[in-house]
Amino acid sequence: MPDYLPILQFFKTASTTLPEVGKELYIESINANNEVATVGFKTPGINVAGQATLVNGSAEVPYNIDQATQMVIVSYESINGTPGVLYCSEADYIVSGGFIIKSTSTADNSTVNYLVVLKPVIEKLATPVITLNSKSDTTADLSITTIPNATNYIWYKDAVQVQSSSGTTLSLTGLTAATIYNITCKAQASGYTDSDLGQYNLQTNAEQNRVFTLTAENSQIQFDGDDFYDNGIKIILQDNDVLLIPAGSYTYIDLENIVLPEGQRVYIRNSGGVVELTGLSTLEMSNINGVTISGDGALGTEYGFWFHDNSYRAMYFSGSNLTIANMKFENIGDYTIYYNDKDKIYDPSDSSTWSENVKFSNLYFDNTGSLQADGGFPETSNESHTGIKKNWEVSYCTFINADWGALVYIGSVEDVDIHHIIFNNINATNNNHNGIIFVKGNGKVHHCKCTNHQGNMVRFWNFNFTSNANKIAEVFHNKIYHSRKYSGMEISPQPYMFESPYFYPTNAKVYNNTVGDMNYENNDFPGRLVDFYNLHGTFEFYNNLGFELDDDTLINYASGTSDADMTVNSNNVYKTTAAEAVNNTTDLNSIITGVGAEDW
Repeated sequence: MPDYLPILQFFKTASTTLPEVGKELYIESINANNEVATVGFKTPGINVAGQATLVNGSAEVPYNIDQATQMVIVSYESINGTPGVLYCSEADYIVSGGFIIKSTSTADNSTVNYLVVLKPVIEKLATPVITLNSKSDTTADLSITTIPNATNYIWYKDAVQVQSSSGTTLSLTGLTAATIYNITCKAQASGYTDSDLGQYNLQTNAEQNRVFTLTAENSQIQFDGDDFYDNGIKIILQDNDVLLIPAGSYTYIDLENIVLPEGQRVYIRNSGGVVELTGLSTLEMSNINGVTISGDGALGTEYGFWFHDNSYRAMYFSGSNLTIANMKFENIGDYTIYYNDKDKIYDPSDSSTWSENVKFSNLYFDNTGSLQADGGFPETSNESHTGIKKNWEVSYCTFINADWGALVYIGSVEDVDIHHIIFNNINATNNNHNGIIFVKGNGKVHHCKCTNHQGNMVRFWNFNFTSNANKIAEVFHNKIYHSRKYSGMEISPQPYMFESPYFYPTNAKVYNNTVGDMNYENNDFPGRLVDFYNLHGTFEFYNNLGFELDDDTLINYASGTSDADMTVNSNNVYKTTAAEAVNNTTDLNSIITGVGAEDW
């Protein structure tokens, strides 16, 4: 502890607007001895900066300041007339491991004494990288590389803790064959911030499977399940069969007519390394039912299918009971994954007229277009629903550096489940009003994180297909931060929908979301936690946390809706600054118990 009272002096102009309590400060520059710094306030529209000197009385004393120093104003007082300094005892300037610094500023013949918390930067541990060492139908052995300074590692299976120890290995038993498990691990140490969760999507082997290796001609694979021969013998695919695609570069892969009875499944995997499709190469799947295609076929390779540098589309598919997992997409110029059955006419009595149980898991997208699944909504009694989807799921995917608008587009869907998606650096130049996750139908969007973007992270145009179904649009435990335009989310069935004779309303619930720094370019459309339009069912809104929005109003209403339309509106909190709301603007973990998104 220093044996002097550190004082931070600011020199301001008379025209300067005073910053608010809770505003962060940043270091602009530092002198060679780390004694004197130019500082400013992280406040859009307020320019407060000057030479700040740490002093003891009238003499300068060395004090270590660096670019990583974190400071936040906790209080101030104004005294007209003679400049003065707010002093306190030595014990008073130890706050949460940091120092309280006295500061003096002069403006309009007034003295403003800022009480500033100088917070030490607590180093964050590196994220563990999980490697699969071996697996069977019921067991798996995984490991991580040692993280510097870490003393403990906590492992989770499907978000449930299974081990806490200093060891870097995990052995799992009692698993279910042919099942995908999400394995995560974080590092801990005293005096450090916990690491982010490293993750690995583990798929156990199928029981008693037959294995067939597909062969290529002219760098192409064309597989027809109705016309499949192995060593001159016609093969009828059966439950737990495995089709291997050897590692290599392909110009075209076509998989069709792979249809298994309900409850049965065929597995398609890479073998020996990465299956690569580049340029205009595509993977197409049609008439599929009961298939998992996954790039988990080679130990040590997380994404066994790699699509890159394609000016058009990477993948087309149609079918049901299909899982697409463990693939990487980079530099794709159009829709990245495109659903081909968008024009199929819906008959509620015929399950062949819709797609169900389609899952996308552990996919990585860098500078790509969308995962696109269109569907049609009938506007008149002479039209029909088309492209209907039921029980679809998108999980544990990452989208970065995309400028496409909507990136997960699911139209005409019932009971979609979208969760654990990471978005960063999205729509740097795109300016249309989009939903990065855009759902037409009902279901839930949860445990997603979106930063440095433009557009609503969630856009739910919610409706239902049948009058007697009790369906809901549910948005919860999401973290949304730093959007240059628009609010965090939108819940709004459109007029063309509710004017249709086929429209049936759903209820909506928005809860435990954290949304901050919306509309930082100060566009004319307000940046709030949620935009809410055209209510045709009940609406619940609770335990949400907003900060650094256009104002302290969390909901933007339109089309005649208001607070009176909500059945639940409780425990929603607004804070002026990030420092009052979250631990930091990277993790975005709420510091208010029971409010905002959970730490996932």
